[in-house]
This record gives sequence, structure tokens and C-alpha cells, in this order.
Amino acid sequence: MRAAQDDPKAVRALGIAHATDMGRRLIEEDAPGLHFMTTHYPTVTTEICRNLGLHLWFVRPDP
Repeated sequence: MRAAQDDPKAVRALGIAHATDMGRRLIEEDAPGLHFMTTHYPTVTTEICRNLGLHLWFVRPDP
């Protein structure tokens, strides 16, 4: 993380990768659901869900 701290795109990518790994583990352990707190960054949630193979009915397709 320190190596990426001055690169916002790298920080975003690391955060998405970490959240994807955590989500995958929770799904594997039969968590009843996932809740994302990505204030002002809805595309982050979309990307994590796509990484997990989840379908979101409320997400608009990319233009």
C-alpha cells in the first residue's frame, strides 16, 4: 500500500482487489449478504460485484 500511496489509481485498484477478496471469502463462508460503503464512488461497488460474479438489478449498464 505504501508504494501506491501517491498514485490514486493504484490505491483504488488495491482497494477493489482487497474488497473483492473479502467479499469472496464472505460468500464462501455463507454470509447472508454484503454491504458496501463506497460514498461517492458507485462504480467501485459495481466493479467489486462484477469481480464476484454478482448481478445487480439496479446498476445501469456502461454507455
